[in-house]
Amino acid sequence: MLELNSKNKKWQLRFRVTLTTIFLSLLALSSLAIGFTSFLFGRQNASDLSSQIIEQTSNRIDLRIRALLDVARSHSEINEKLINGGQLRASGTRHNEPLTSEDFPVISDYFLEVMKVHKELAYLSLAIEATGEYCMLEQKHESITSRRYIRNTDNQIEIHDYEYNNNGDIKYKVSEYNNYDPRKRPWYVAAKKAGRQTWPDSFVFWGTDSVSTTPGKTCATPIYTDGELQYVLTADFELRDLSKFLKNQIRVGDSGRGRPFIIERRSDDTMRVVAYPQAELLTELIKPVERNEEEVTTVVPGQEMQPTLVPIQRFPDPVVQAFIKRLPKSLTTLPRSFSTEDQVVSFSFRAGAETFIGSYQRLRGSNYPDWITCMVMPKSDVLGSVQRNNLVNLIIGFSAFVITSLMCILLSTRISSPLHTVAIENERIGTFDLTAKTIGRSRITEVDQLLVATEAMKKSLRSFAKYVPTELVRELVSSQNEARLGGQKATLTVYFSDIQDFTSISEKLAAEDLVDHLEDYLT
Repeated sequence: MLELNSKNKKWQLRFRVTLTTIFLSLLALSSLAIGFTSFLFGRQNASDLSSQIIEQTSNRIDLRIRALLDVARSHSEINEKLINGGQLRASGTRHNEPLTSEDFPVISDYFLEVMKVHKELAYLSLAIEATGEYCMLEQKHESITSRRYIRNTDNQIEIHDYEYNNNGDIKYKVSEYNNYDPRKRPWYVAAKKAGRQTWPDSFVFWGTDSVSTTPGKTCATPIYTDGELQYVLTADFELRDLSKFLKNQIRVGDSGRGRPFIIERRSDDTMRVVAYPQAELLTELIKPVERNEEEVTTVVPGQEMQPTLVPIQRFPDPVVQAFIKRLPKSLTTLPRSFSTEDQVVSFSFRAGAETFIGSYQRLRGSNYPDWITCMVMPKSDVLGSVQRNNLVNLIIGFSAFVITSLMCILLSTRISSPLHTVAIENERIGTFDLTAKTIGRSRITEVDQLLVATEAMKKSLRSFAKYVPTELVRELVSSQNEARLGGQKATLTVYFSDIQDFTSISEKLAAEDLVDHLEDYLT
């Protein structure tokens, strides 16, 4: 039995170490569980919140786009009704006669009033199929210019410009023909081919100053009479206005490195960025290739290099390029009539060494351009608050762990020290060392009861020692055998002693003094 205890003693731990280890282990496990749960919920909440923000922002952009498109589309439809109703004809013109350049003053005045009300409209125009005559109004910063391509008596085209200033002044001049034929412009060709109101591919406008790098969007409406094309109406707005809206009104993320942009799927299934916070990145100068004699893509006559929208593969933003690579092929391969994603779709992607969150949403509604609203932002913008909260939680948790550890050590010391004292006293009792010693008290009830019981046991044994020889008890205890009835054979020397005059002495002494004398004699 003693040998077994000796072998197991190396596996024994001190009570203070055991208690502290248990407390700290439970505290660490609890802290880890709480911290991990907090991290998961914080991350999920941040992800849900960012999804809501992205969806709300996408819907806001979507509403802005449709507001611009609806202005252009609705005025094209209104103009078509006015022309078919004969309300945009010069006085004296018969209702059933086609429009001519003689009606341009009435048309121009009407367009002028419309553009004064709708500042977002960049151009309003009407082109005549039979003659190539053309009336268009251009919205400028401080004026509105009306340009009319009119055939003179020699059947030659003349350019008549009227500039309406904000102060009411009108400037007029006649210019030489610049070989501009509206019937060969992409928007005219697209409307003629579609046979209905359509949104041709976005292109760089050719302004009345014969120079432009401003991309725009056109709503082209063909007007037919008895199945024959008569005119094409347009209502245009500049894409830089949409870019300004994205730059000034839309904020994506907290770092300032997120950005919204709009992608257009074109008639040849290529894609272009048509709106971006930095509008100057939308265009580039290239040498155009004319498709055929029926369609002219030249923007600025006389220049070899022409402004055009940058192909998306060369768009000067690596994050946008990385985002495009992650878009599903359905956005570029499915027919336009097939409704794919009309809700906001989000995904993660990498651009360089950083992870971004991207989202896209197709423009909702019928008879709109095939546009996709996109947003990208660093993932750190979404999880930054979570990471900050985790850092704060880590600091607080570590501080609490240190404080709790110190409290555990103090508590275990307060518990183990009295127990250690009791253990030492019990070892001394085991050797029948009953020397009186103050062992203190404890504020812990059970420990205090153990201290009191130990001290009481020592007092009882000291009293017992008064009647039994101490060496005999110590011998019995050290043998670690139980006392039992019987005996053992041994050769002994017995000493008998008699106290002389014990009777007379006992009669003279008090009982207490007699006991003290006997104790001195016997011990």
